[in-house]
Amino acid sequence: MRRTERRGNPIWRGRTVAGIALAVAALVGCATPQAGTPRVMQEGDFKMLAGPWAGSTDIQSELSTNLKGVIQDTGAYYTTPGGPGFMRIVDGGVVYESPTSKGKMTFHDSQDGKSWVWKWDGVTPDGRYVRNELTKSK
Repeated sequence: MRRTERRGNPIWRGRTVAGIALAVAALVGCATPQAGTPRVMQEGDFKMLAGPWAGSTDIQSELSTNLKGVIQDTGAYYTTPGGPGFMRIVDGGVVYESPTSKGKMTFHDSQDGKSWVWKWDGVTPDGRYVRNELTKSK
């Protein structure tokens, strides 16, 4: 019996698309140092985290862009783009507020122990999520 070719989407095409998606996800994961568990914050911790940071923005409905930030030992910070904001320690975590968003932040050791990772989980005044991530060498 002669085998006939099936018209439409061949099976290999679905596998190829899945393989490409997996490869892209793996590359995106390599863009920044992987973070360990969030640090339990204590008074004075902003002093060791003070200084320049670099990373990227993740704001709903906007293209990701490079983000630079500076933390002061008081908990005040400034990001470009973004502007000024203030963090405070509450029950071992960090809450923040700025003119462009508010929410929670976490600080992590990178898995290799060479960097700090600063993560944001917030919301803009119009309800869009904000999930920025920046790093700083220790």
